[in-house]
Amino acid sequence: MSGLAFDPSDPDVLYAVKNKSWVFRLVPQDGLWVPDTSNGWGAGKEIFFPGSDDPQTNQPDTEGLTVGPDGALYVTTERNNQKNDVPLNSVLRFDPTQTGTTLVATDQWDLTSEFPELHAGNKTEANLGFEGVAFVPDSYLTANGFVDESTGTTYRPADYPGHGSGLFFAGLENDGKLYGYALDADHTYHRVAVVDTGMGHVMDVQFDASTQRIWALCDNTCGVASTVLKVSTTGAIVPEVTYAKPAGLPVDNLEGFAVAPASTCADGTREVLWSDDGIYGTGPGSAGEGHALYSGRISCDLGLGDQGVPPGPAAWDATKVYDAGDRVSYDGAVFEALWWTSGEKPGASATGAWAEIATAADGTAAWTASRVFDAGDVVVYQGRTFKAQWWTRNQAPGGVGGPWSEIVAVAPGTVPAWSAATVYVGGERVTYGGHVYQAQWWTSGEQPGAPYGPWKLVD
Repeated sequence: MSGLAFDPSDPDVLYAVKNKSWVFRLVPQDGLWVPDTSNGWGAGKEIFFPGSDDPQTNQPDTEGLTVGPDGALYVTTERNNQKNDVPLNSVLRFDPTQTGTTLVATDQWDLTSEFPELHAGNKTEANLGFEGVAFVPDSYLTANGFVDESTGTTYRPADYPGHGSGLFFAGLENDGKLYGYALDADHTYHRVAVVDTGMGHVMDVQFDASTQRIWALCDNTCGVASTVLKVSTTGAIVPEVTYAKPAGLPVDNLEGFAVAPASTCADGTREVLWSDDGIYGTGPGSAGEGHALYSGRISCDLGLGDQGVPPGPAAWDATKVYDAGDRVSYDGAVFEALWWTSGEKPGASATGAWAEIATAADGTAAWTASRVFDAGDVVVYQGRTFKAQWWTRNQAPGGVGGPWSEIVAVAPGTVPAWSAATVYVGGERVTYGGHVYQAQWWTSGEQPGAPYGPWKLVD
């Protein structure tokens, strides 16, 4: 079994996905989790990509699953079983109430292009894609001031009107990071965050409503460790604490992980489950036989501390008078008055009395249209960093000839890549097209290599 997930609506239902196209619905019986025998679930259900139930061409290499707010199963894939050297990192939606012994996906979000480092034609790389997945509700993210990395500002669910009521965080085995996406109803998607679990690899992910935390599991490559993640004071999701495996749990290829809901707490503890990937197993038979579930207990109160961005200023009041420097909260954002104002709604105008104040997860100011920036101010915008050349407001960074100059990250001892959005002065060097050029005078937006231009080839 490669992924586990409790049904949030029924703690006596545990779903398990088997690597290679099967999903099981398990229920408790005499202290064990056994297959549910109702509605065709007795031997599990064979699952397929959308379109057909052809086992020769249309079966996914399934790795993780989560239960969405609609009660549907959302399953991650690494590949099509018939093309095991071609990455196919996607999220499939299944209706678990569908009758019969097969389930054909109702929806698919194909995110393969998000990971060009996993190359087609390489079986090893194709097997390092999506593992676990967790649905994380918007209510948790907004309550804790989670920052949308794609905008550098506080996450606003309304920015993604077709995404439902939460984000899906998929764990990538290759780098041990969680990739957070708004999955829209039209099968488009938007990446909102990348979270480093600090473990190097990740095999399963779960949102625990009880602790209001995200859990991530690493298998035997990390000694079977589980990391709890929280929203930090800057709005980023970061590791909080890592738990080692119980003493009796084998250091095997354990790829499934699930913490039972708080409603199951008894004598101060609740159940935790792990599953192997069908390679080991400690029961009768050979070491390569069967899929095992392992059960343990964890304290219901883990003693975790606070999380989230500290509370912001008071809500804007249409009847109140505000002076320059006063701050208010409105529609999930923070605004500062630039001059005396009353009755003017924050955010109504990019040139009005209110300036939106936002901060990126690293503490750098995030550009907003209504904020005033002076020469030398540094901002983050769409994942890039810029410095203001002069006073500016309502002019987005990234253009040529405007008030902003891009700050290109460069490793010590190396030459930065040329950027059309950066202002250069005589003597500065850049790389472009495999060559090194030096600016002969002030320049911006002029591509190196053009004859009679500001750039001189030096290497």
